[in-house]
Amino acid sequence: MAAMGEGGGNAVIDRARFGPLQFGVTALCFIIAMLDGFDTQSIAFVAPKIAEDWGLAPSAFGPIFAIGLLGLTVGAFTLSPAADKFGRKTIILISTFIFGLFALLTAFSTSMNELLIYRFITGVGLGAAMPNIIALTSEYGPARLRATLVTVMFCGFPLGSTIGGLVSTWLIATWDWHSVFVVGGVLPLLLLPVLYFMLPESVRFLVAKGAPEHKIAPIVKKIDANASVSEFIAGLKHEQTSAAKGFSVFQLFREGRTPVTLLLWVAFFMNLLVMYFLVNWL
Repeated sequence: MAAMGEGGGNAVIDRARFGPLQFGVTALCFIIAMLDGFDTQSIAFVAPKIAEDWGLAPSAFGPIFAIGLLGLTVGAFTLSPAADKFGRKTIILISTFIFGLFALLTAFSTSMNELLIYRFITGVGLGAAMPNIIALTSEYGPARLRATLVTVMFCGFPLGSTIGGLVSTWLIATWDWHSVFVVGGVLPLLLLPVLYFMLPESVRFLVAKGAPEHKIAPIVKKIDANASVSEFIAGLKHEQTSAAKGFSVFQLFREGRTPVTLLLWVAFFMNLLVMYFLVNWL
């Protein structure tokens, strides 16, 4: 087993050089994060114009802002974990399709009720995409670069929000507020074929589901051309068998992890609370 561990799945990934596969996964996930950031904040960019067109008070958009973030929460808690059953790539494709389609439909909203529905479902897609692009980037990143790659990838989210603010000003002035949602919807939909053909499935998922070796081999060879595919698969299976059983969230509160888990949750909660309040207020 020691030899298996040395040549096993995680060892191969961790010692691999940063090559085209790792770059491609990080870059594609970065683009998804950027579109995620654009679509998450798009309603804040256009709210004043919609309020003017529909004769609404700015305060009326409180529920619209809230429903989108509620959708993010629902997507992260319900659709995102389905990746453990259907695969990370599959859920990334589905979630990108959802937030792209319903962002596009938002452009054709004619009432607050329609806006609420479309923003909620858009949020579900946005919420499901983010955890899986983080996980996929992390899975393919060598241990020495993993934190850096995830950080760089996640920078796509605030970058998308920033670009959205700049682009929305021009779009609204040129084509009105509908165009912001058209752009926010069309771009993810155009990205789908690229993701389908270029984004690899999680190799850990393929091994866990017992995928045939001929589906796993091309990915392994892109990670390390000299790696033994059979040893890679055997190593990952051994690592997965040895992993702690049970619902993964519960592991965050075991073996003395509870204080750190709670502190991290509070820090992230407050960070997002301030960020969304600030952007929506502005």
